[in-house]
Amino acid sequence: MDTIDVDAIALSAKRHRRRRRSLLAGAGSLVVVGAVVLAMTLTGRSPTTRPEPPLAGGFAVHERVGGAVQLVAGVTPVLAADPVAQAATARAEQAFTIALLQQAGAAAHDANVVLSPSSLAIALAMLQNGASGTTHDQIAKALQTAGQTDGQQNAGWASLAADLSAAGAADGISFQSANSLWLQRGLQMNPAFMAAMGRSYQAGVWQVDFANALKAATESINSWTSRHTNGKITKLFDDGTLDPTTLLVLANAVYFKADWQSPFDANRTSQGQFTRANGTTAGVQFMSGEPGPWQLATSPQLDAVQLPYKGGRFAALLVMPKQQPLSEYVSGLTTAQLDGVVGSLSAQQAALVLPRVQASTYTELNSILKTMGMATAFTDSADFSRLSSTPTKVASVVQRDYLAVDEKGTEAAAVTGIQMQPSSAFGGPSLTFDHPFLFLVRDTRTGTVLFAAEIQDPTAG
Repeated sequence: MDTIDVDAIALSAKRHRRRRRSLLAGAGSLVVVGAVVLAMTLTGRSPTTRPEPPLAGGFAVHERVGGAVQLVAGVTPVLAADPVAQAATARAEQAFTIALLQQAGAAAHDANVVLSPSSLAIALAMLQNGASGTTHDQIAKALQTAGQTDGQQNAGWASLAADLSAAGAADGISFQSANSLWLQRGLQMNPAFMAAMGRSYQAGVWQVDFANALKAATESINSWTSRHTNGKITKLFDDGTLDPTTLLVLANAVYFKADWQSPFDANRTSQGQFTRANGTTAGVQFMSGEPGPWQLATSPQLDAVQLPYKGGRFAALLVMPKQQPLSEYVSGLTTAQLDGVVGSLSAQQAALVLPRVQASTYTELNSILKTMGMATAFTDSADFSRLSSTPTKVASVVQRDYLAVDEKGTEAAAVTGIQMQPSSAFGGPSLTFDHPFLFLVRDTRTGTVLFAAEIQDPTAG
């Protein structure tokens, strides 16, 4: 199999040989990370002015930040829209969202669940490009994309990202997406995998030295993370997660900032009681909206409202079951039922009351993803040979999330981490959301769910 030697950047032949001997002597680990954020600023640095020669595989040095060197390659990104692939990917992401919520909610035991399904889905989609055989098929099963080829899924995410970005720009909403790869010097990468990352995910490539300069490499990744989450997440990995055996980090960041189309009047916000699933209550600040009209759905089973953000393309969908616990409602939820809720929304006059929300969560996803069908990826039977010739398996998958809902709009941030290690093989009256409810930030056109939360207690930060 042909490979790309990314160690060629500005290293002497002597250092190159020493680095390769070191890599051959010790095993490595690989980490895949995804991050999604609402309300952040995407910034960058100017390219280095010092020209450097092209690298093997068409890579050349673009800039240096701390201990990291950014590389660029002559891969043309996919910019053309693909409505068919986009629709299939968005639909699969909705099914993935529900399956993820069902598993995470069951494990949370009535605690707040805040997740970014699209962040995890993008991270897993990138990882799937490096998997083969059963490992590949099980990741596709977890992603609900078993009927799509990698090319179709890649085209779907590329088209969806471009569409959402253009929609945000048209509505005056800031929406940007960025992907990057952080490579250990000397790591041999499959050119086809690297090409897919460049074409479909427009992933920038950074070379770092986890083996000999772990602190500098970690600080560079943390700096990138902080810049792409507007400082909401300043530390991507816990201390000790990255170590000298780390081989690769893939990162995805999405920026979305939107105000409500009809902001709430802060002067009307007042204290009220929120009833938790166990029957206890908490004092909460409730925001009060004008009598409407709002897009509502009310029935003996549930209350729902869709609150548009500025421009109307993006919206928050709140669903509050009335005859069963939220966890029980989510456990039986299907995409058809969610479509039914959205389809039943109609303009109605009602005084809307909902709580301010601020929640931060840390979710370990290993057992959840195994239950969703990708168990082999965590074993020595994992096959990620399309990513690199180094045999690896998934060691841990985690996600950090932050969600804030107030009178002005919504702010949220999420970071997904997939760590891999060596393997031995490869309306009516007042509508008050005063007990647990589902909160989805979604694209109203494609149905893509950017953030999903089960709010069991708005005060449990």
